Amino acid sequence: MRWELEPNPTRGKVLGAYALFLLLALFLLGLIFLAYGVPPLKAYALLFSPLTDTLGLAEVARRTIPLLLIGSGLALAFRVGFFNIGAEGQLLLG
Repeated sequence: MRWELEPNPTRGKVLGAYALFLLLALFLLGLIFLAYGVPPLKAYALLFSPLTDTLGLAEVARRTIPLLLIGSGLALAFRVGFFNIGAEGQLLLG
């Protein structure tokens, strides 16, 4: 078997690859949970529970938006050649 990159993969193949690697990541995470003695299904329920109600989604958004803003600011700075390695500390200090 030989793996080769396709220049223009179909949308189905791209989505299939994303789904495959997402399932692989969840499987490997389940193995880590098992290694620590935590039931994987219980851990997944706890992991995804904030996404099941509006208050949880609001909290996820509240914590995600500053990280996205810092990430996009750093990407822009790195793109023009300015390296700022203190963004995480700047986020914590306000």
